[in-house]
Amino acid sequence: MIAFLLAFMLVAQENVQGEGISTPDSLKKQIEKLFEDASLWQVGENREKVSKAREELVKIGEPVLDYIFEEKINTDRTLELRAIKHVVKKLRDDARKYILENLTSENDTVRRNCIWLLGEIKDTSSVDTLLRLLQSEKNYKFIARIITALGKIGDTTATVHIMPFMEHEKEVVRISCAEALGKIADPRATGSLIEGLGDPLFTVRYTSTWALSKIGREAIDSLISRAESVKDTVSLVQAVITLRDIVRKDTLDFEDSLKVRLFLRKFLDSPSWVLRGYAREAFGLAGSEGARYILLQAYEFEENPFVRRRIEDALNLK
Repeated sequence: MIAFLLAFMLVAQENVQGEGISTPDSLKKQIEKLFEDASLWQVGENREKVSKAREELVKIGEPVLDYIFEEKINTDRTLELRAIKHVVKKLRDDARKYILENLTSENDTVRRNCIWLLGEIKDTSSVDTLLRLLQSEKNYKFIARIITALGKIGDTTATVHIMPFMEHEKEVVRISCAEALGKIADPRATGSLIEGLGDPLFTVRYTSTWALSKIGREAIDSLISRAESVKDTVSLVQAVITLRDIVRKDTLDFEDSLKVRLFLRKFLDSPSWVLRGYAREAFGLAGSEGARYILLQAYEFEENPFVRRRIEDALNLK
């Protein structure tokens, strides 16, 4: 309320020569109308209106944060959340105290939105607070949300605290964990993510693959070592796909490129067309002129359309 009174005094001064003196009630009505406009779809004729309303809210400052955290933070509406995120990002230093005060709210929606906001503003100062919540939280949905926020913040301090959740019983937690570790891209998470390649669920395997590709070349040695010890085709395919994605993203030096190619050569003629296809694609992307020649020779005799397409993509054949 103090913030409202201070803002009221400023607005009143600006309006002495205008249409009359403002009141706290009129300021609140102004904020309500601006927030309503700021929560419209930002398309067509509303584009400028929404943008202007959001910037006006930012200019008013702390009274808007009072309004948001007293009356609007308990919302499931996507458009309202977008407006809140815009204001909070712009006023992040002042907004932090409001968010932290509401992290322990008994209202699940309020808690969820505050966790989400900390991730959106990438508040590194809140990492310790989020880690404490993570250790005490029992609700798996909130565990996933906290991990997601930590991933968006991207502080490597969180890595070792997130890694154990790759073994959580709930799929959504394992997916959130792999995604967060990929965004943080800390090589220390390589082992946990490699284990994720053997997860029973495709969603977790896929996210672990993506995360390892974000870590990049620093994951190659561990990835090859782990892949050489597994026998099941599913895990091998995921390892090969991961190597393909790393090769596609990073420019490897000769030593790393050679490691990848030597590992992949043993799968170039695999009876599994899935493994053979991805191995040949990764081999070509990591390759030299010699690798290209080997793939061109294989392409002439390959009958499986999936494998042929993988070779075409690797060699950029038309």
